[in-house]
Amino acid sequence: MPASLLRVLNNPLMLIFTLLSVGNFVYGLRLGRDGWQQRATMLAEPLRPGEKRWAESAAILLAVPLGVAIHEFCHALATWLFGGQIVEFGYFFYWGYVVPVGNFSPAQDWFISLAGTLGTLAYGVGLWLLLRHHRSSLGRYFGVRALRFHLYYALIYYPLFTLFTFVGDWRVIYDFALTPTLSGLTLGVHLLLLTGFFVYDRRGWFEMPGFTTPAGAQTFQLVQQQLALNPDDLLKQEQYIDVLRQAGAPNQAREQLRHLLRHHPDLPEGYLLQASLLAHGKRQPPVKAVRAAEKALALGLSRPGQVAYANSLLAQYNLDTGRVDEALRQLNEALAQTAQSAMPNQAYLYYLRATAHRRKQQYAAARQDIEQALLLAEGPGREEAVAFYRREQETIASHARHTP
Repeated sequence: MPASLLRVLNNPLMLIFTLLSVGNFVYGLRLGRDGWQQRATMLAEPLRPGEKRWAESAAILLAVPLGVAIHEFCHALATWLFGGQIVEFGYFFYWGYVVPVGNFSPAQDWFISLAGTLGTLAYGVGLWLLLRHHRSSLGRYFGVRALRFHLYYALIYYPLFTLFTFVGDWRVIYDFALTPTLSGLTLGVHLLLLTGFFVYDRRGWFEMPGFTTPAGAQTFQLVQQQLALNPDDLLKQEQYIDVLRQAGAPNQAREQLRHLLRHHPDLPEGYLLQASLLAHGKRQPPVKAVRAAEKALALGLSRPGQVAYANSLLAQYNLDTGRVDEALRQLNEALAQTAQSAMPNQAYLYYLRATAHRRKQQYAAARQDIEQALLLAEGPGREEAVAFYRREQETIASHARHTP
C-alpha cells in the first residue's frame, strides 16, 4: 500500500479531508459533464444567473484540483532547488502534501513552505489572465471567480486553517523565532495583499451582471452608453445602480451608490436605493435599510412607486417588530400611492396589510386584502406567489373560526 494512503488511513483529519475530496471530485466531474453537454447554450450571451452559479461552482470544483497539484509541485521545485529530495507525495484532488528531506537552513525551509502559496497565487492570476479576454461572458466570469477563490484560499483560508489546526505551511512561514526578518516581510506583504483583496472585493471587481433575458442585457448596455455620454444624469445613475442590483452585482451597485451619495448627499432616490441594496435578499429589512428608507422619505421622494416602496420596507420592519398600527398606517400610504396605476409590488402590499389586519383580529378586512392580493398575483409564472398568498388566506380563515 502506498505510504501516502497509509498516512491518510492512520490520520482521522486526513481521512475526513480525503473522503470529502473524493465526493467533491465526483460532483465536479458531473458539473464539468453538464457544462460540456450544454456548452453551446451556456457560452451564448447574455450571462444568465444559472450560468453564473455554474461558474462559481466550477471555479472551485473544476479549477482547484489542478491548483493543488501546482501548489505541491512548487513545494517540490523549491526543495530540489536547495538540493533536497521529496520522499513522499500525496495528492487527493482538493488537498495534498509533500515530505521534503534535506539539510535546509531556516531561510530555505521558509521558502520551501512559501513556494506552495506562491504557486497557488500564480495559478489563480494565470487563469484570470488566460480567460479575461475570452469571447464569452461565462469564460471571463469563470476566470475572475477562480482568481477570487484562489486569493481567498491563499490569503485567508489556508493561514486560518494552519492557525487553528497547527497543520500546514504557515507554521514555518510565520516562525518569527527562526526567520524574524523573512516572516516580518511576509506579514507586511500578506497584509498589503489582504487589504487589496478586501477593497477590490467590496468594489465588486470579482462580480459580473447576469440577465435572465437578452432584453435585460440590452437595457443594461443602453444605460451604460447613455451614462457614458452624460455622466451627470442622475436618473440614469439611479437606473444603472438598480440594474446592477437586480443583475446580481450588489458590490458594484454599492460602489456606484457610494459615489453618487458622495456627490449628492441630499438625494432622496439615492437613500432609497441604499435601502433596497441593504434589504435585498433579507427576510426582514435590517435597521440600516429602515433608516435609509426613512431618510429618503424625509428628503422628499417624488415618484409614487418610490414612496410606496419606502413605506413597504418600513411597514414590513414594523410588522416584524410588533408595531402593527404603525405598519398599517404605512401600508395605507403605500397603497394610496399605487392606486393610480398597477405596480409590481401591489399584491405584496395587500398581503402585508392583510397580515396586519389579521394580527389586530380584523378578519373581514384581512380577508378582503388577501383576496385582492390573490387577484393581482394571478398570471403565468406567478404560481409560487399565489400559493404563498393562499396559505395566508387559510391562516386568516383558521384564526377567524377560532376567535370568539
